[in-house]
Amino acid sequence: MPKAEQIDPGFTTADAGHPSITYTPGNLQLCFVDWRELPVTVIFRDICRFEWSAEPDDYFDGEPDDGTCVVRKSGWLPRGAGANCKHYRINFNASGGRLDVACGSFVLSTEIS
Repeated sequence: MPKAEQIDPGFTTADAGHPSITYTPGNLQLCFVDWRELPVTVIFRDICRFEWSAEPDDYFDGEPDDGTCVVRKSGWLPRGAGANCKHYRINFNASGGRLDVACGSFVLSTEIS
């Protein structure tokens, strides 16, 4: 059974503005303004799958509505995804949306594109 484990990715989505999402083959860029009015850019690499839900209606036990978690034992990962591919859920409580990302890694970028 899948289980959400809250993590500290180096940024917070609590009370953040609605995000902008840009996909280029293999990479996904997530940009938003955090509660301090500071811009945040996160780059997800080696993307296997991603999905934005404007009004998510499914939550795992322990999943925060305003933070990031990794989903352990996720059935959402695509078949053939490598061992490094993980399922992340990034929840935006202020906008009510959620980004699900299956990827190999992500970094917090200091540059806004």
